[in-house]
Amino acid sequence: MEIYQKIKALFGKKHLYIYSVDDWYDLATDKFLLQLQEKEKFDTVIAEYVFLTKALENFSDRVLKIVDTHDIFTNRHKVYLKKNQVPKWYFTTQKEEAKGLNRADVIVAIQPEEAKFFRRLVKKIKTVITVGHLVSLAPPTLNKKPEPKLLFIGSSNPINVHGLNYFLKEIFPLARSQCPELQLLIAGGICDAIADQEGCTKLGAVENLEEAYSLSDLVINPVLFGTGLKIKSIEALGYAKVLITTSAGAVGLEEGKNTAFFVADKSQEFAERILEILNNSILFNQIAENAYNYAAKLNQNNLKSLQQILSKSLN
Repeated sequence: MEIYQKIKALFGKKHLYIYSVDDWYDLATDKFLLQLQEKEKFDTVIAEYVFLTKALENFSDRVLKIVDTHDIFTNRHKVYLKKNQVPKWYFTTQKEEAKGLNRADVIVAIQPEEAKFFRRLVKKIKTVITVGHLVSLAPPTLNKKPEPKLLFIGSSNPINVHGLNYFLKEIFPLARSQCPELQLLIAGGICDAIADQEGCTKLGAVENLEEAYSLSDLVINPVLFGTGLKIKSIEALGYAKVLITTSAGAVGLEEGKNTAFFVADKSQEFAERILEILNNSILFNQIAENAYNYAAKLNQNNLKSLQQILSKSLN
C-alpha cells in the first residue's frame, strides 16, 4: 500500500493535502495594504504565488493586478504521491487555483506548458505571459578538455534528495566502473540530507554560485519528478556548463534538448552520456557553447515578456 493510502486509512481524510486558495493568507495584511495604497497610489501591484492573491482585492480596478505564479498548485500533491513521496508545501484544487488567478489582470507563468494550463483555467479576458528565470551568463572557455568531475547544486527539498539518491545508487556506480577517477561535487543544503559515499565531496552551502560552478565542467540534475521550471538546470546553462538531466529536469527547456544539454531518463543512458562527454572534447566544447547561447536567448525572451507587462502598466 502506498504512503498516501496508509495516511488516508489512518486519518480517514479524502483530501489530506489540499488547501483552499486563501488558507495561507493573513487577513491582517489587508489593513496595511489599504493604508499603503492610500499613501503611495500604486499603478501596479504584484502578488507572488496564487495563495497570496487575496491581497489584490485591496486595490481598485484602476490598478493593474499581476500574479507571479511560480508553479501550478492544482493537484500538485499527486506528483509526490506517484513517486511514493510525502507531499510537502502547498497544494490546492483546480477550482481554488482558478479563483485566485481570476483576481489578477495578468498571470505570469514560469514556463510555456504552465501558461497553457492557466489559459485553460481562467477567464478569456486574462493575459497570460511566460517569464522564465533570468540567469547570470558566463561565456565558455574554448577548446577545453573536460575534467572527470560532476557537480550537483541544490537544496534539501524532497525532490532533490530523491533524485540525487537515485543518481548515487543507479548511475554513479555505472559511470565510475568505466571511469574510476570520476568525482561528484555536491553543494547546497542537500549535503545534510545525503549519506557519505566514495567519490563524493560535499561542499556545503555556497555563497558564490559562479565560484561553485567553476569547480566542474559537467553538471547533473537527475530529478525524477516536480513542477515549475528547474532553476538549477537553466543556471548551469547560463554558466556554459554541459548539463545532463532527466525529462523532469528539462521541463520548460525542451527546445534545447540534446543540442544545448542532454536528457537521459534511463540509468545506463545517463552514465553513457557522462562518459561520452568526458571522452569527446569536440562534443563537450560544442554543447558548452550551445548551452551559453541558449541561455542568452532565453534571457532575451524573458526580458521581452517583462517589457510587455510593463507596457500594460504604463498604459
